Amino acid sequence: MMKRFYKVVGVVPAGDGFAVVLDGKPIKSPAKAALVLPSRALAEAVAAEWRAQAGEVVPSAMPLMQLAATAIDKVAPNRALIIDTIAPYGGTDLLCY
Repeated sequence: MMKRFYKVVGVVPAGDGFAVVLDGKPIKSPAKAALVLPSRALAEAVAAEWRAQAGEVVPSAMPLMQLAATAIDKVAPNRALIIDTIAPYGGTDLLCY
């Protein structure tokens, strides 16, 4: 864990979406990619997780941040592979019948 190093958490427009900023600086994913979220509502929810951090930043207490970072770092660069891997399970799902 690391000590909380920021005072102000905000949301700003960025590219085709919205970014969470800490003291005016945009958050990056663990792989150093820009953390641009598709909707203001999602960005506000991630910002709320950052605001809720007290003296220490606890990543496990920020599930939306973790999901967003995973989607940006792992899923987006391998989108076609992920789709090809997941799609066959649809045929075995009872909800699809």
